[in-house]
Amino acid sequence: CGYRDDGAVKPWSRGRKLVLDAFVSILAGLALCNFQSMELWFPFTKAVVVVSWPVYTLVAAFVIVVSLNVTNCSDGIDGLLGTQTVISLLLLTVFLYGVVGHEKIASYLLIPHNPDGADWAIMTSTFVGALLAYLWFNAEPSSVLMGDAGSRGLGMLIGVIIMVIGNPFIIFAIMPVVLFDGACGLIKIIYLNFLKKIGKGVAKIPVNKEVRKALPWHQIIAFAFRCPIHDHCRKELGWSKVQVVIRFMIIQIVLIPTLLLLILKVR
Repeated sequence: CGYRDDGAVKPWSRGRKLVLDAFVSILAGLALCNFQSMELWFPFTKAVVVVSWPVYTLVAAFVIVVSLNVTNCSDGIDGLLGTQTVISLLLLTVFLYGVVGHEKIASYLLIPHNPDGADWAIMTSTFVGALLAYLWFNAEPSSVLMGDAGSRGLGMLIGVIIMVIGNPFIIFAIMPVVLFDGACGLIKIIYLNFLKKIGKGVAKIPVNKEVRKALPWHQIIAFAFRCPIHDHCRKELGWSKVQVVIRFMIIQIVLIPTLLLLILKVR
């Protein structure tokens, strides 16, 4: 879908892409559960819940749709999304092979063991290798671009792996920076569309900051920060593209192990 959208003369509407996202994500959820009940585990509790295949499919579809859309929104600076995704996939590889795919460790940590964890780890590590090769040419200034075909595909992969692990909330730990960056963009799009429908929208952001301060409160909220957040850092805080990539990378490297440890051990 992303590939066809990239090649379209007229970009697809958000509504059309959302319908296609939902359709593909539901198919992915069905493929993962194979119409069988599945086990899910959650943060801060030792309980493992068995859910029916329709419930599992809906949860998987929601996680995958969120994942592929936030990754798509975060793809705006050379090397940014690729770097963030490499970090996420590296941690997922370790998690799949050494925790979920290891029967004794999974039992010790009170999470469902997945005997196919090592096979999924091979897939994620293969994508790490592909992304590292891509980043060699995507580093600023880029000579090759990812596009929707890449960003949405990677987002879907991460969403699928999260459901393989069996804890939907791990999305907050595996891609915290991408989730925050992209989700802010999605929330702002929804808010601006709402303002437009009620007749209180503004076509573009005023350049002059003093003019912005004189706007009505609902428009001040809309323009208080740029979205995605990496745009705000560049255009409002004055960060260079390289600074955004490096600083976001540092935040991601610190947050992922910390959040994973909390999810695993505080139960």
